[in-house]
Amino acid sequence: MALLFPDRHNERDGDLRPQRLALHQHYPALPLCFSFLVGRPSTDLSFAKARYQARNLASYGIDGHHVTNAPSFVWSFGIIADHGPWYGGLQVRWPGGYPLVEDNSLRSKGYQEVNLNISYRFTKTLKLEASVFNAHAYAAQYAYDYRLRPASAAQSGATGHPIKPISARSAVQYGV
Repeated sequence: MALLFPDRHNERDGDLRPQRLALHQHYPALPLCFSFLVGRPSTDLSFAKARYQARNLASYGIDGHHVTNAPSFVWSFGIIADHGPWYGGLQVRWPGGYPLVEDNSLRSKGYQEVNLNISYRFTKTLKLEASVFNAHAYAAQYAYDYRLRPASAAQSGATGHPIKPISARSAVQYGV
């Protein structure tokens, strides 16, 4: 388990640093006695609370205490299975919700990523592997000012950006 303590800074000197408190722990999802049935699962949780500490944030051009794009938690889950000639894995990663602007008036729900791998051993030296990356990936969100017409007033809103395109890889391995 890792514990990161808040940053220390000197407010009189105008130093602006985010305050962060992060807890991180890796847990085996199931006892080892069940791993022969479904594979070897594991999960990883990380919690954080990112805030600016300065008293006069407006002097820095910051509208609130929240650090933008800093997720409050990140959860990942994975499973590796190896049954006879078949083996493979599944990985799911979910950065949770996060503020899009410093005053926390606009938030993202977070996004998910899923990666899959399946392989088959024909012999000790011949293997076939197929992988799919970003099989289920939502878009990350960011806050932007935009105008519907060049002369209209600017409006703020959340805009999604695709993480990465879905991609696949296959391989045949021969050798030791």
